[in-house]
Amino acid sequence: MHKQLILISMLLALSACAKEGKLITDNVPNACGNKGYTWTGIHYGDSRLIVLPLSEIGAGYEWRFKLMPQSGSSGPVAFSDATVTVDADDADLDWLEVDGTFKNEGGQLEVCVPGDLEVGTPIKFNVTVTGVGMLDPRARVVR
Repeated sequence: MHKQLILISMLLALSACAKEGKLITDNVPNACGNKGYTWTGIHYGDSRLIVLPLSEIGAGYEWRFKLMPQSGSSGPVAFSDATVTVDADDADLDWLEVDGTFKNEGGQLEVCVPGDLEVGTPIKFNVTVTGVGMLDPRARVVR
């Protein structure tokens, strides 16, 4: 019975992660004036920064960055106060500039993906967390 509970718990956890980085076109209203979004988690804390290497986004949809700071830190750093910045080097991607803290933004940053991006367009962006580090993941327009 104990093994079955562990297996069920693991399956539930994996199913929750299955939608990360994938375009969700359900009837979920978004801040961009339509329905649907992609969410990408940003996990950060003491000596760690993890972001899905490739997200699938939709032109005209919302892209949500879920901030997931380490909790219960034993040192002087409160990661919920660390500034998370998402931006791109390409000037044509100025729509992809957002920053904030877990504490001030309610744990989420959002941007509206322009509706005129073509399917297959690659997006290179940066995620920087103050006091932790920087990563340069990618996204691709799928719809």
